[in-house]
Amino acid sequence: MGMSVRVLRALKPHLRRFDVEVSRWSKSYEFQRVRYMRDLGVAALVDVGANEGQFGAEVRAQGFAGRLLSIEPQAQAYGRLARRSAHDPLWDCLQCGLGAEDGEAELGLSANSWSSSILPILDSHVEAEPESRYRGAEKIAIRTLDSVVAEWGTRGSRIGLKLDVQGFEAEVLRGAGNTLPHVWFLESELSLTPLYEGQVLYDEMIKHLGDARFSLVNVCPAFSDPRTGRVLQLDGVFLREEERIQ
Repeated sequence: MGMSVRVLRALKPHLRRFDVEVSRWSKSYEFQRVRYMRDLGVAALVDVGANEGQFGAEVRAQGFAGRLLSIEPQAQAYGRLARRSAHDPLWDCLQCGLGAEDGEAELGLSANSWSSSILPILDSHVEAEPESRYRGAEKIAIRTLDSVVAEWGTRGSRIGLKLDVQGFEAEVLRGAGNTLPHVWFLESELSLTPLYEGQVLYDEMIKHLGDARFSLVNVCPAFSDPRTGRVLQLDGVFLREEERIQ
């Protein structure tokens, strides 16, 4: 039995609690993500927690041709992001973190950079990925998604939103009350087990987004413990219920 089949079977008991059925796709998760946005008419995509621009480059390679805003607080990663996006006139970048209100915060810097978070990292994360251990900290500016999107200007476009903020998803959504009604595609990390102190886990995130009229339609394993094969975190795609794809 292939790894993908074993992983899907392991996820089913978790997701059935929310009437979500998981099945194998004939196309890749990355392909499906861009297909959803195309079918929904998403013209502007906000990439929160962009790191060095890996997600932006991926959706461009898969055919997303709309406006793209990548947001990354970490100075070194942001420099690489800015260089990566410089050739693309529809790809904008902003250096800050997002939260429930404007302010400042201290970002814990992991050795691998993409595990960096405002929240304290837990042993469960470091034991599964030693390079996630914090090696320092950096002061960052915090803004709300509402203020950033208003400044960027989406001109009534349907918006896509990707959240990769290492346990800080709930705080970002608290600052997005004016933006969420215009979001038709949303991708977020969903942790099955605590990886950062104080983070919201998958079941609460699914309920919160369900209350905001989003349905979970696709998942992909994102982080596993190599010692046990246990899936610790998923990437999940949510669509507005009015346009749910069957």
